[in-house]
Amino acid sequence: MNLTFTALTRADLPLLGRWLTVPAVARWWADPSDPAALEREYGPRIDGRDRVPTWIVHLDNRPIGLIQWYRYSDEREYLTQMRQIVPVPGDAVSIDYLIGEESALGRGVGPEMIDRLVRQQWAVHDDAGDVVVAVHADNTRSWRALEKAGFSHAADGELDPDNPIDDRRHRIMVRRRMHHEP
Repeated sequence: MNLTFTALTRADLPLLGRWLTVPAVARWWADPSDPAALEREYGPRIDGRDRVPTWIVHLDNRPIGLIQWYRYSDEREYLTQMRQIVPVPGDAVSIDYLIGEESALGRGVGPEMIDRLVRQQWAVHDDAGDVVVAVHADNTRSWRALEKAGFSHAADGELDPDNPIDDRRHRIMVRRRMHHEP
């Protein structure tokens, strides 16, 4: 599978805005998609003022999704909430991801992009540990993609949902960094 990652730029924001309105994305990623909201959320990342590296995922040189990586140590409130459910090591990281092009769904792209990003980031960041991701319990497609990318179900717990229409039930998925991995 020919997947590549390019750093998010302002030129990508209109495409991201469109993706956020795709029903399969909007259901779980309930962020505003208007230009001002996108600039507020992603502008600091693009400018390097926010410590959440964010990439556009390309399949065969065509943009199909977004993925981002962040450290729990930079998200103290979230870390506190997560530690009430499952042990989260101090060096743990997490990811968020979406596939905005419906033609890329159901083809194994999600697990592949997750696995590749995790491996790439571990190769670059010696100090990054386990990847711990909370997914709404009803978002089966997302947590199945994580399973296929080497994550295991660590716990169930209650967290504030990304979409206010959802209840608080979440599956916590973990991919442990083994000593032999980069």
